[in-house]
Amino acid sequence: MRIIFKITNFDSKIIEVKICRISSHKSIDEFSAKTTNITQLDFTNYENLVYSIVKANINRINSQDEKESVLKENIPDVVNEVNLESLKNKVIEYDYKDKTYTLLKMNRVNL
Repeated sequence: MRIIFKITNFDSKIIEVKICRISSHKSIDEFSAKTTNITQLDFTNYENLVYSIVKANINRINSQDEKESVLKENIPDVVNEVNLESLKNKVIEYDYKDKTYTLLKMNRVNL
């Protein structure tokens, strides 16, 4: 399932996210924004941040139709940042696969 989202606003405690499938028949801007607690997000790297945003909001898009064509407004932007300011108002794609495992946080140990 290919997913896009847009961060519309954020502060020190919450972010507002619009989320939908990339093949949605409506523009991402037509969807309502949902708030997500910033403590639920993983800022260790870009992949973990995007995964945690999608995971926190996945229930909003489970019923959308996968077979629709992609609208021009929903074509994702190319970004690779962890900074919320640079992600704000960008259309970001994530290919979400419902898995029973999650990414592990690891630290490098030099011996």
